[in-house]
Amino acid sequence: MPAIRQYLRIAYRWRYVILGVTAVCLVIGIIATLLMTPKYSAVATVEISRESNKVTDFQGVERETSVADQEFYQTQYGLLRARSLAERVATRLRLVDDPKFFGRFNYSDTDPAFDQVNGRYPASGRAQRLRIAGEILLKHVAIDPTRLSRLVDIAFTSPDPAFSALVANTWAEGFIQTNLERKIQATSYGRNLLERQLAQAKDRLDQSQRQLVSYASAQQIINLPAQSSNGTTTAERSIVADDLASLNAALTQATAERIQAEARYQQAGRSGASTEALRNQAINNLRQRRAELAAEYQRLMVQFEPGYPAARAIQSQIDQLDRSIAREEGRVTGSQLADYREAQERERALQDKVNQLKSSYLDLRRRSIQYNIYQQEVDTSRALYDALLQRFKEIGVAGGVGVNNIAIVDTADVPQKPSSPRLLVNIIVSLLAGLGLGALAAVALEQIDEAILDPIEVQRRLGLPLLGSIPKVPDGREPRTELLDRKSDLVDAYLAVQTNLAFTTEHGVPRTFAVTSTRPSEGKSTTALALATMLARSQRKVILVDGDMRSPSIHHLGGVGHEHGLSNFLAGDDNIPAMTFDMRDLGFTAMSAGPIPPNAAELLTGQRLPLLLEHLLEHYDHVVIDSPPVMGLADAPLIASRVEGVIYAVEAQGIRSSVVRIALGRLATMNMATDMVETARLSRDMIRSGRPITSVSSANWICKGLLAFAVLILGGASVAFSLSQSLATDNPALAHALTPYDGQITGRLAGSLVTATNSEADRRHIDALARRALRQDPGIVPAIVALGLNAQARGETDASQQLFRYAQTLSRRDVATQLWAIEDSVGRGDIAGALKHYDIALRVKPTLSDVLFPVLSSASADPTVRAAVIHTLAAKPSWAENFIRYVAANAPSDATVSLFMGLQQSNVLIPEAARSQVINGLIGATRLDAAWAYYVAQHPRADRRRSRDAGFTAMLDTPSQFDWVLINDGTISTSIQRSGKANLFDYTVPSNAGGPVLQQVQLLSPGRYRLVGESSGGQEAGTSLPYWTLRCRDGRELGRIALKSSDGVTVPFEGSFTVPQFCEIQTLSLVAQPSDAVTGYSGQILRVQLQPE
Repeated sequence: MPAIRQYLRIAYRWRYVILGVTAVCLVIGIIATLLMTPKYSAVATVEISRESNKVTDFQGVERETSVADQEFYQTQYGLLRARSLAERVATRLRLVDDPKFFGRFNYSDTDPAFDQVNGRYPASGRAQRLRIAGEILLKHVAIDPTRLSRLVDIAFTSPDPAFSALVANTWAEGFIQTNLERKIQATSYGRNLLERQLAQAKDRLDQSQRQLVSYASAQQIINLPAQSSNGTTTAERSIVADDLASLNAALTQATAERIQAEARYQQAGRSGASTEALRNQAINNLRQRRAELAAEYQRLMVQFEPGYPAARAIQSQIDQLDRSIAREEGRVTGSQLADYREAQERERALQDKVNQLKSSYLDLRRRSIQYNIYQQEVDTSRALYDALLQRFKEIGVAGGVGVNNIAIVDTADVPQKPSSPRLLVNIIVSLLAGLGLGALAAVALEQIDEAILDPIEVQRRLGLPLLGSIPKVPDGREPRTELLDRKSDLVDAYLAVQTNLAFTTEHGVPRTFAVTSTRPSEGKSTTALALATMLARSQRKVILVDGDMRSPSIHHLGGVGHEHGLSNFLAGDDNIPAMTFDMRDLGFTAMSAGPIPPNAAELLTGQRLPLLLEHLLEHYDHVVIDSPPVMGLADAPLIASRVEGVIYAVEAQGIRSSVVRIALGRLATMNMATDMVETARLSRDMIRSGRPITSVSSANWICKGLLAFAVLILGGASVAFSLSQSLATDNPALAHALTPYDGQITGRLAGSLVTATNSEADRRHIDALARRALRQDPGIVPAIVALGLNAQARGETDASQQLFRYAQTLSRRDVATQLWAIEDSVGRGDIAGALKHYDIALRVKPTLSDVLFPVLSSASADPTVRAAVIHTLAAKPSWAENFIRYVAANAPSDATVSLFMGLQQSNVLIPEAARSQVINGLIGATRLDAAWAYYVAQHPRADRRRSRDAGFTAMLDTPSQFDWVLINDGTISTSIQRSGKANLFDYTVPSNAGGPVLQQVQLLSPGRYRLVGESSGGQEAGTSLPYWTLRCRDGRELGRIALKSSDGVTVPFEGSFTVPQFCEIQTLSLVAQPSDAVTGYSGQILRVQLQPE
């Protein structure tokens, strides 16, 4: 905590230095920021996968499993910063031969490679320019990996936002391409090596196959190859081996069959009935028949004797069956014997053949030893060749397809705001830098400055304790006056000094002490006077001795002269009473310094001063000596050696501490020389008095001036900037005069002057302003638009299109660029693009005029364009209604009907007034079919052969001519009234008024039509009744049907009209005839319908 307080004290002491340096740094930072060229950073993001995406099943070609992840990604980051990649980007973007690129980054070199010939660089220095272009790109590109992910941001910064986005995207694409090329190159060596190994393996395979075939032919070894399921040769079998195996299997089968036949034959011999006999169907049938006859015979024996004829007959049949059974069993036994002997013979023959083949096979085995060696060599060569061939194919496929372990996640968009300079960040950095420099300056000044400012510094700088801190006497007041006021701050401060002084000796306040200082005017005399006053007020006898015989001052306080005083006593005069005088208001006695001696130090070196002190102590409790300053004089040390203690006064902020230490050293040396016992202890007593802070150091004054200047500069810049921003729209010229460094305002000024000038000189001035704005900020769209409009005015179509396209890429919120984009899209037939740009322009400026509507309304005749218009209007209802109203008012046509019907199908709300306006416009243009088609689309139940809305149920605020139209001419009053559940048409005709009151346009075909309806109303005598009439467009009246007179009672009316040829459109009207009644008349139509007869 003491250290923190020390630092805070230093900061407060040098606060003006710190604030001044901070303000200067802030001004420099703001000015530097305003003067810096804005730079734009575009960022593209790529993903770098640790494992490659496999395009084949081949293992071990591109996998780098031995490399740690960290090493792998650090390698990728290094490749992203590679010079070769930068040069590749420069080559792809053709930056090597582009002077604008080197000028954009303010690169200038005296190298001959940059000497332009006819505005172009020479081809001889292309390699040098490529190297420099790569270095420039590397200097402005930043690779920023995202922590804990596989994403890497590629950021490029330049004064041109579009160029920044282009380089960032090209950098990402180039990195992917170089990665693929590196992978492909890595496989080329493997392919070449495998090609050589394949050729060698093929030669070895051919040689071993020839040896195998030659040996087999010589030894007459015929082997058949055997293949496994995957098609590879697993082994070869000779014909002898195959025959031996086949015969041995046949022998085994024959032996088994012989054993079975023998067993069957022996079984039949033992039991007399073999299994075959039991399974023989014929024998079983005979036995079944015998059993039936035996049963019949036994039944007869129950009643008859064996000789009974029927019984004998049955016995004869039984005997016959027994013989038949015996013959059949003998036949079966013979068959078994034949099978047994046949099996024996077959077994014997097969055994002989097997024995013969065994001998042949053993001989073949002896001859096949070398053959097998050759066969193994062939199989080994073939396996090696197949493996190498498969590996070669896999590497070829992988090398041709490429390993895709890097992908672009986000492409870089054209930045809309500059990334640097950032005013807020620069202000913060300037503030921190200013505070840091200010703090260093304060510490340095603190180390250099030895003035004592704070009482705490006394102990640290001088090594002496502090008795007290005395405040400055207010201007215009004397210290003596303040001492007389016992409530003053000065009295309180010296009371504190007296209290601390009481602890300096064993007996309290020293009886004799001197008050001195380093130099004059530090407050020692005031301190001596005040301490004498304080001691006197504590009921002690005190005498104040003016020991400064070179510049006495005490006698002035007493209003006496100094003809007699200390110098007289030291010279030998013992008349002490004549040397003293009373200061009754302060309560003590004083002794003047006396006449100024030629050499005061000689007087002080004698024994007269101790004698004086001894004599004064007999009559006074305390002797206070106002000693002369220490520096430059020997008086103070001499006096200090004769008194009990010394009080040292130091002026705050007035003297260097090193000088004070030298003065204290002189005092200490003198005390030691005079062998004063209490010198070491008493010399530590000190007081700081005089004028604490009577002035400010020159450093603080300078810093205050710098601070005021910085505040003035900042205030002026702030006011100018605020005024320029407020005037940027209304008065860009004045705003530019206030802040000529602001690119936005310069661009606005250039844009505002474009439309107000036509001369070539003015255009050159505008070009200069626009180019200055672009140098200040390359993203200033108004400046680019101004250049484009100037180029357009000069007939430079290509240049103007490039400028407008560039402005379009920078900002879509500029109305001028959007209007140009609309015209460009319309010129190219891209109505959808024009709609898009118009919508953007409307969002920027909602009050934009309908610049696109005439083009759209005429282009809607194209079904493709109409579909695009419908889609856009359905998505943008905010301005769809305005377009619909415009088309309805200006371009009613068949295409308009199709457009409106498409909009209706897309759920776009079409105002009633617009629908009626389109129908009426089409009727007026005699586009009757189109008008009726659109009307039917709104009213599907409408019938062209009949009038519509017989009961007045669908009255509209803005009806079309196909609807009932009420006519109010200011005299005749018409309205639709509600009567119960139905509506009725009400009219009132004043006196002497008349004319149509209700009408509806019809599209009747030639023929006869009947008008029926109901009306009510009352007329006074002498009035004429209203009538219905049907007229052709050319004015021909097709008849009249008068209403019947009624007195408030509903009455029907009816009549017929005949529509002739060449009368395509008719108007059905209710006409009120002029009335001669004073009050006129009124009536109602409840229902009316015109229909075919």
